[in-house]
Amino acid sequence: MPPPPPPDEDTPSGAAELRVGVVREARSLDTLAHSWRGLALRDGNPFLTPEWLRAWTAHHADKPFVVAVHDGDRLVGIVPLVVRRRGPLTVLGFAGDRLGDGFRPLAAPPLDARGAAALAGSAIARSGLGWDLVQLANCDPADGWADALEAALGRRATSPWNRRREERPRIDVEGRTWDEYLASAVSRRTRKETRRRVRRLNESGDVAFTLAEVGDAADATDTLFHLHDLRWSGRGGSSIEADADRDTLRDFNVAAAERGWLR
Repeated sequence: MPPPPPPDEDTPSGAAELRVGVVREARSLDTLAHSWRGLALRDGNPFLTPEWLRAWTAHHADKPFVVAVHDGDRLVGIVPLVVRRRGPLTVLGFAGDRLGDGFRPLAAPPLDARGAAALAGSAIARSGLGWDLVQLANCDPADGWADALEAALGRRATSPWNRRREERPRIDVEGRTWDEYLASAVSRRTRKETRRRVRRLNESGDVAFTLAEVGDAADATDTLFHLHDLRWSGRGGSSIEADADRDTLRDFNVAAAERGWLR
């Protein structure tokens, strides 16, 4: 099999040391995966990893549109977008944005998120892609990168522009015990109710905790879906019902477990 084609590359004016390329073939992502993964781990967001984009595009019709910025041979920026159809519209956005959150450009010095976004906007404008909408759903708007992206799109930025965010709680447990987490991160009422429920669980009979091994990630995810469905049955149903979404989460969990990310 011949090697995958290189990404379409261009050099932005005023930044001759930086090379900007767009990867639109899934197989070409392999050449970026290692360095891209390093940037995502540094950012601490699983939804910006190549594993997440691969899992999403494997089960959805969305196509990769990944902007990569190199400083010499070093990858210093990634904006991992996809192209999707929404009725008659061609939409650019982050992969799986309705399931994840905190989406943003990944960058390392000498680049920052705002600079990566500006280069991505220029790359989109030059790509010839006939897009109708850039949708920034559940994104992290810090550093003004969304404004930089819009500005770099030029006059096409007057096209419909969608920014939407839902509050999705995040639990920071690093370096803290369970009791320390309860004491510092939740209200007194929630702390009291949580401990009451744990006591009731222990009083209800034999309780066993099982730690899934790496090879159990797919089955464990299906068990989670089953419990989730039981929880919401008769209460409006699950918010994750599409088979493609569940297949995405299952595949990502398997990949995350293999890399030691999953707990």
